[in-house]
Amino acid sequence: MITRRTTIAAVALGLTVLGAQGALAADHEFKLHQFLGANAPAQTKMLQPWADAVAEASGGKVHIEIFPSMTLGGRPPELISQVRDIRRMGTASLDLCMVASGRVNAYFERCLKPWDHAAGALIAQESGATVKGRGDNAAGEDFILAAEPTVARLLEDVLARLDV
Repeated sequence: MITRRTTIAAVALGLTVLGAQGALAADHEFKLHQFLGANAPAQTKMLQPWADAVAEASGGKVHIEIFPSMTLGGRPPELISQVRDIRRMGTASLDLCMVASGRVNAYFERCLKPWDHAAGALIAQESGATVKGRGDNAAGEDFILAAEPTVARLLEDVLARLDV
């Protein structure tokens, strides 16, 4: 089972989940690109068991392929820019509704017009998610972050350190 703790650990380690295959497909393939070595304890005791548990819990319909040691290329600071362009369901409002429903643990985006996120942001707030901009600012055109409050604080700290 995917938990908020797993997601927090993934964000804290600078991991990225890249590109889900087709939203309507019966099977889903994910790539997890990270900077730790293949034999690192976080890889062998957390990431691989988590990926295996996801596959088992989904009855084999979800597969997560792990790419350790930056094998997909780039440097660790570039992971965040890779995640910015993930394949998604379609609109910011729908992504924010996914946070509200608990299907997605966190969402952030830059350069959105208010009409792109207003409805979804309201739904996420009503569900108990933190929806905000940078620091103490409200969500706006320059930046929006939505997540469960504890995840939001951790993710905001990571994004600030990475100057995102």
